[in-house]
Amino acid sequence: MFTTQERISTKLLGCGTSDLTLLEDIKYDLDDILDYLVKNNMLSLNQLLSEVFAWGKEELQSAYCGLFKDLLKEYNDCYDDAEVDAKLDIKGRISDLESTNLEEDFTWFCNCLDTHVYLANYEIYEMCFEEELMKIEYNMGFKFTR
Repeated sequence: MFTTQERISTKLLGCGTSDLTLLEDIKYDLDDILDYLVKNNMLSLNQLLSEVFAWGKEELQSAYCGLFKDLLKEYNDCYDDAEVDAKLDIKGRISDLESTNLEEDFTWFCNCLDTHVYLANYEIYEMCFEEELMKIEYNMGFKFTR
Protein backbone atom coordinates (compact mmCIF):
# COMPACT_ATOMS: atom_id res chain seq x y z
CA MET A 1 0.00 0.00 0.00
CA PHE A 2 1.31 3.44 -0.90
CA THR A 3 1.32 6.43 1.38
CA THR A 4 -0.62 9.52 0.43
CA GLN A 5 2.67 11.32 -0.08
CA GLU A 6 3.87 8.62 -2.50
CA ARG A 7 0.59 8.68 -4.44
CA ILE A 8 0.74 12.46 -4.82
CA SER A 9 4.45 12.49 -5.73
CA THR A 10 4.17 9.73 -8.32
CA LYS A 11 1.09 11.34 -9.88
CA LEU A 12 2.70 14.79 -10.09
CA LEU A 13 6.04 13.49 -11.39
CA GLY A 14 4.62 10.79 -13.67
CA CYS A 15 6.70 8.01 -12.19
CA GLY A 16 6.53 4.90 -10.04
CA THR A 17 7.18 4.73 -6.33
CA SER A 18 10.57 3.04 -6.77
CA ASP A 19 11.60 5.92 -9.05
CA LEU A 20 11.23 8.32 -6.13
CA THR A 21 14.41 6.87 -4.60
CA LEU A 22 16.37 8.74 -7.28
CA LEU A 23 15.52 11.99 -5.51
CA GLU A 24 16.80 11.01 -2.07
CA ASP A 25 20.43 12.09 -2.48
CA ILE A 26 19.97 15.35 -4.40
CA LYS A 27 21.52 18.25 -2.47
CA TYR A 28 20.67 21.08 -4.85
CA ASP A 29 17.81 23.38 -3.82
CA LEU A 30 14.82 21.41 -5.05
CA ASP A 31 12.52 24.35 -4.30
CA ASP A 32 14.28 26.42 -6.97
CA ILE A 33 14.29 23.54 -9.43
CA LEU A 34 10.63 22.70 -8.84
CA ASP A 35 9.63 26.36 -9.09
CA TYR A 36 11.34 26.55 -12.48
CA LEU A 37 9.73 23.32 -13.71
CA VAL A 38 6.25 24.29 -12.54
CA LYS A 39 6.57 27.78 -14.02
CA ASN A 40 7.54 26.26 -17.39
CA ASN A 41 4.93 23.47 -17.20
CA MET A 42 7.66 20.82 -17.30
CA LEU A 43 7.04 18.96 -14.04
CA SER A 44 8.07 15.32 -14.35
CA LEU A 45 10.67 13.11 -12.75
CA ASN A 46 12.75 13.06 -15.92
CA GLN A 47 12.65 16.86 -16.26
CA LEU A 48 13.54 17.28 -12.59
CA LEU A 49 16.56 15.00 -12.94
CA SER A 50 17.55 16.69 -16.18
CA GLU A 51 17.51 20.07 -14.43
CA VAL A 52 19.63 18.65 -11.57
CA PHE A 53 22.22 17.52 -14.14
CA ALA A 54 22.06 20.92 -15.87
CA TRP A 55 22.94 22.52 -12.52
CA GLY A 56 25.89 20.12 -12.20
CA LYS A 57 27.05 21.04 -15.67
CA GLU A 58 26.84 24.75 -14.81
CA GLU A 59 28.91 24.12 -11.69
CA LEU A 60 31.60 22.35 -13.71
CA GLN A 61 31.49 25.06 -16.41
CA SER A 62 32.11 27.70 -13.76
CA ALA A 63 35.08 25.78 -12.33
CA TYR A 64 36.42 25.21 -15.85
CA CYS A 65 36.26 28.90 -16.78
CA GLY A 66 37.86 29.93 -13.49
CA LEU A 67 40.75 27.49 -13.82
CA PHE A 68 41.33 28.33 -17.48
CA LYS A 69 41.46 32.05 -16.68
CA ASP A 70 43.83 31.45 -13.74
CA LEU A 71 46.14 29.27 -15.85
CA LEU A 72 46.32 31.84 -18.64
CA LYS A 73 47.17 34.57 -16.13
CA GLU A 74 49.80 32.37 -14.48
CA TYR A 75 51.27 31.48 -17.90
CA ASN A 76 51.49 35.13 -18.91
CA ASP A 77 53.09 36.04 -15.56
CA CYS A 78 56.07 33.69 -16.23
CA TYR A 79 58.63 35.99 -17.84
CA ASP A 80 62.18 34.82 -17.33
CA ASP A 81 64.04 31.67 -18.35
CA ALA A 82 64.13 30.46 -14.76
CA GLU A 83 60.41 29.81 -15.04
CA VAL A 84 60.56 27.75 -18.27
CA ASP A 85 59.62 24.47 -16.53
CA ALA A 86 56.70 26.14 -14.77
CA LYS A 87 55.57 27.68 -18.04
CA LEU A 88 55.73 24.30 -19.82
CA ASP A 89 53.74 22.67 -17.03
CA ILE A 90 51.07 25.38 -17.22
CA LYS A 91 50.99 25.10 -21.02
CA GLY A 92 50.43 21.35 -20.67
CA ARG A 93 47.54 21.88 -18.28
CA ILE A 94 46.01 24.46 -20.64
CA SER A 95 46.42 21.99 -23.51
CA ASP A 96 44.66 19.29 -21.48
CA LEU A 97 41.74 21.63 -20.83
CA GLU A 98 41.59 22.65 -24.47
CA SER A 99 41.32 18.97 -25.47
CA THR A 100 37.96 18.72 -23.71
CA ASN A 101 34.55 19.95 -24.79
CA LEU A 102 32.20 20.30 -21.85
CA GLU A 103 29.14 20.63 -24.11
CA GLU A 104 29.85 17.21 -25.61
CA ASP A 105 31.54 15.58 -22.61
CA PHE A 106 28.85 16.21 -19.97
CA THR A 107 25.69 14.36 -21.01
CA TRP A 108 22.84 12.59 -19.30
CA PHE A 109 19.96 10.25 -19.95
CA CYS A 110 16.79 10.45 -17.89
CA ASN A 111 14.37 7.54 -17.95
CA CYS A 112 13.35 6.92 -14.36
CA LEU A 113 15.43 4.06 -12.94
CA ASP A 114 17.64 3.99 -16.05
CA THR A 115 18.81 7.55 -15.38
CA HIS A 116 22.55 8.25 -15.53
CA VAL A 117 24.97 11.12 -16.06
CA TYR A 118 28.06 10.67 -18.20
CA LEU A 119 31.33 12.58 -18.32
CA ALA A 120 33.63 11.75 -21.25
CA ASN A 121 37.32 12.52 -20.73
CA TYR A 122 36.70 12.00 -17.02
CA GLU A 123 40.41 11.49 -16.34
CA ILE A 124 41.26 14.97 -17.63
CA TYR A 125 38.47 16.60 -15.65
CA GLU A 126 39.43 14.63 -12.55
CA MET A 127 43.07 15.71 -12.91
CA CYS A 128 41.98 19.37 -13.05
CA PHE A 129 38.83 19.37 -10.91
CA GLU A 130 38.94 16.41 -8.54
CA GLU A 131 37.45 18.31 -5.61
CA GLU A 132 34.83 20.04 -7.76
CA LEU A 133 33.76 16.73 -9.36
CA MET A 134 33.26 15.15 -5.95
CA LYS A 135 31.15 18.14 -4.88
CA ILE A 136 29.08 18.04 -8.09
CA GLU A 137 28.44 14.31 -7.74
CA TYR A 138 27.44 14.86 -4.12
CA ASN A 139 25.06 17.71 -5.03
CA MET A 140 23.49 15.82 -7.95
CA GLY A 141 23.15 12.63 -5.91
CA PHE A 142 24.62 10.71 -8.86
CA LYS A 143 28.10 9.50 -9.72
CA PHE A 144 29.40 10.05 -13.25
CA THR A 145 29.54 7.01 -15.47
CA ARG A 146 32.59 6.80 -17.68
